[in-house]
Parts: sequence; structure tokens; C-alpha cells
Amino acid sequence: MIFDMTDPVAAMALYAALFIGAHLIISSSAVRPRLIAIVGERAYPGIYSLVVLGAFVLLVLMFAYHKHSGAMLWDLRGVAPIRWIVWIAMLVAFIIFVASFINPNPGSMSAQGRKIDPGTAVGILKITRHPSFVAFSIFGFAHMLMNGFIGDVIFFGSFPALSIIGGLHQ
Repeated sequence: MIFDMTDPVAAMALYAALFIGAHLIISSSAVRPRLIAIVGERAYPGIYSLVVLGAFVLLVLMFAYHKHSGAMLWDLRGVAPIRWIVWIAMLVAFIIFVASFINPNPGSMSAQGRKIDPGTAVGILKITRHPSFVAFSIFGFAHMLMNGFIGDVIFFGSFPALSIIGGLHQ
């Protein structure tokens, strides 16, 4: 079975790299125009979504089968102030994530063709141009604080890694 590997930490790293790489490579300025020329403008978003979803499913299933794998790097679950920080961070992440749908950024698939001048941005876009990226970064960092196993850090670290690199990529 694809999720029963001898080294789950290495497999988790591989699937995390696949998840992040699929996002960045397929949408890169070098690859995206070539793919659109082959499959067309209308089919590209669907194919992109299927590839990224496939990579995400592999990563999530690997994590589901091998949660808390590898050595423990830190154990902060019993530290009350850290728990409070994580709860507050998750609340902030949820609020920002919801706000990203209320006022989507012009680079998102749901806001295609919308142009926003940075000087006239309103709502969450006035705070951050990539609200969903910020929400996923906070989500990942908060979960990494509570889950100090190497496999967990790789899994939850893939969210802020993709968000930060993705923001720079855009």
C-alpha cells in the first residue's frame, strides 16, 4: 500500500514536496503558458486543481496513517501559555480565512479578472494582499507548536511553506 512505507517521515517529506512543488511548478511562468497551449485556457484550472488535489490527498492520507511519526523535537502541549497562544492564533486564522472569501484577493481563482489598486484596497486586503495565505500560515505554525514530532512538523510546516513561497511566487 502506498501509505505503508518503511520510513513515514521520508514519505511525508516526499508528499509535502510534491504538494508544494505541484502548486509552484504547474503555475510557474515557464510551465503555465505551455500547458494552456496544450489543454486550453478553460481546461487548465481544472487540470491544475486535480493535480494539486491529488498531491494534497496523498499528503493528508500519509499523515492520517502516520500521525506523530519520527522523533519528538518539542513537547509544548502541557504549557498553558502556549496553548492559549495556539487557540488565539487559530481564531485569528479562522477569521482571516473567512474574510478571504468576503473580499477575495485579485490573484485568487474566485476573483478572476478583478483588479485592485493597492492604494484603494479595503477590508482584509488592506491588511494583507493574500489573506488565505496568511490564514494557512498561522494555521500551520500554530499546529507545529502543539505537534513537535518530525512528521507532524513536516505536514503542518507544508502549509506556511506553501503560503510564504506561494506569495513570493505570485
